[in-house]
Amino acid sequence: MKKLLGLLAFMLATVSFAQTDQDIVKNAYFDQDFRVKYNDQYGDKANHIGNGGFKKKNIKGVKSRTEVGTTLGLNDEAGLNASLLYKHEVFGEFENGKRNHFLQATDLVDGNLSKDIKWGDLDTTTKLGVRHWTNKEGKRHTKTNGESNEIYFGPTFGMNVLGQNIKTTLEAVYFGQRQSGNQDNRYYRNGNDGARNGWGANLSLGTDGKLLDNNFGTISYDVTLDHFLRDASGKNNKSNVRLDYTVGVAYDTPSFAGFYAFVRPENEWSKHTATDGYENEFTVWTGFGYKKEFDTSVGTITVNPSVRYSPVNKLTDKGEYWNNGSEKKTTVENNELRATPAARKLAQQMGLDLFLVKGSGANGRVHKEDVETFKFEKHVRISPLARKIALDHNIELENVVGSGHNGKIMRDDILKLIAKPQETEDLARHEKAVVAEEKAVAQQDIEIVPMTAMRKVISKRMTESYLTAPTFALNYEIDMTEAIALRKKILDTILESTGKKITITDIISFAVIKTLLKHKFVNSSLSEDGTQIILHNYVNLAIAVGFDGGLLVPVVKGADKMTLSELVVESKKIVKKALDMKLTPDEQSGSTFTISNLGMFGVQSFNPIINQPNSAILGVSSTVEKPVVVNGEITVRPMMTLTLTIDHRVVDGLAGAKFMQDLKNALENPIALLI
Repeated sequence: MKKLLGLLAFMLATVSFAQTDQDIVKNAYFDQDFRVKYNDQYGDKANHIGNGGFKKKNIKGVKSRTEVGTTLGLNDEAGLNASLLYKHEVFGEFENGKRNHFLQATDLVDGNLSKDIKWGDLDTTTKLGVRHWTNKEGKRHTKTNGESNEIYFGPTFGMNVLGQNIKTTLEAVYFGQRQSGNQDNRYYRNGNDGARNGWGANLSLGTDGKLLDNNFGTISYDVTLDHFLRDASGKNNKSNVRLDYTVGVAYDTPSFAGFYAFVRPENEWSKHTATDGYENEFTVWTGFGYKKEFDTSVGTITVNPSVRYSPVNKLTDKGEYWNNGSEKKTTVENNELRATPAARKLAQQMGLDLFLVKGSGANGRVHKEDVETFKFEKHVRISPLARKIALDHNIELENVVGSGHNGKIMRDDILKLIAKPQETEDLARHEKAVVAEEKAVAQQDIEIVPMTAMRKVISKRMTESYLTAPTFALNYEIDMTEAIALRKKILDTILESTGKKITITDIISFAVIKTLLKHKFVNSSLSEDGTQIILHNYVNLAIAVGFDGGLLVPVVKGADKMTLSELVVESKKIVKKALDMKLTPDEQSGSTFTISNLGMFGVQSFNPIINQPNSAILGVSSTVEKPVVVNGEITVRPMMTLTLTIDHRVVDGLAGAKFMQDLKNALENPIALLI
């Protein structure tokens, strides 16, 4: 109600203002501008061409920006002017060609009074005005989450040189803001202060003019350099200078009964001194308008409504920006999108905006591997070599502290993690110890270490298994592209519900469990007398856990009855008990199948020894990027080698091969596991 009363008071003031000089109104004008931008994110022509967004196959593929502006103005014969601007701007999304929901809306009301004075060739306009922004969100824009107000005063100097207009504006500004306004990008706030105010200034330099004006139409140009200076109060509020440079060229067709069409390419570059980076936006506006003047007894009334549509809108957004004063995130180039069909499909499955992914192909073309890498990094600053090593060893980067500039993760940071004790079999450490021992022998510097009780048990069991069971090994290369993508997609959901992070090992374990239920001979054991094969209709999954003191194999009982989330919780629980040496004898017995993972040590292939009385064990190696042929094209994929060691007394090679074939299909199409 207060806003409406304020607007009414302003209109009454303008009427009295126009009559003070007892002159008739020189001109009254009405401008209506309707603008629409569409950003087509996922279509076959996903290059910010708006028409592509109306294709129904573009699921959640289109973002829209709609702006409606209305200006009312009065020009008095004595050079007194009054103007009232209202602008409503909406950001929304389209789904299947229909508007899905509104994300955010901003209302702007700008009222001002001005006086024109001409000094020779110099035109001067002094203006006093008030601006009010209201920021709203929600489906119907019912929630106000920020407001800003400005009172501004100052002159504009202009002159005409060879038909070109040159203008300079200098205004003093007092501003106030509450909640999360930040309207019009003039302010910058680092923190969550509920309100702030301060002084500032607006400095504008511009020129415009006509390059061509004849029967074929009008070609005009404009160049504007805007500087918005804001000195904000409050300990968490940063002073800011926003630089905003705009260059545009417009072509207007000849007018027919007041109707005309136009096209306007423009480029806008902006930067905040309170942040790093910049924004550069190239837009092509097309549209039509109507302009007509009506002479009346009180003056001339000008009507000029127009409709604008942006078929091209390219945005480059680079730099580091602060979010709520605590979380630093890095944006990347958002330009015309070039991407392979596989990259588009994977991005759509992930719900990922492809414009955020930096392509490694020719002319910035985005490949499927770029999408995988982007999701893997999750905006983590990391060197290319460190990223490759982390991918090869399935290292999760979320909690890695980088030693480089601005926390960038370097190669040595990843190598230190690889060298730390992991939840894995102690075989790799044993091999390192053997190498060290051989080196010591060569140097005739020997240290004899007696076997611990645990090591003696391990040695005995490994020897019995190796000598008793005739083994047969099957090696399969698995394309882990979809498995890695699935983990990243469900990581946050499972973390929120369980408090545990899902790993690639968890997904492999879940796939193994589901596959074992189809291949009972692989999920079996041999009786003590060797005369009977025991087929298990359940899965008790053993996980080999290695540490400096030895090797333990805890068992997840009833794994076949668990969901993926339950398996994540239970496996982490049992592994922790093993590392804390708190396993009970029951928690180390009764397994039907075993998994041994050495991938974090860079092992690319190994033949694990069967954990008897199981009839099989699966060895998991590291993920390595390799060139492979997909659909007749050579591409780079994250490949993992899985090795199945089987007891040939129980499992034939054909049965083992069928099991591995089904496991390969499950890991390369993991979404089917969740159905």
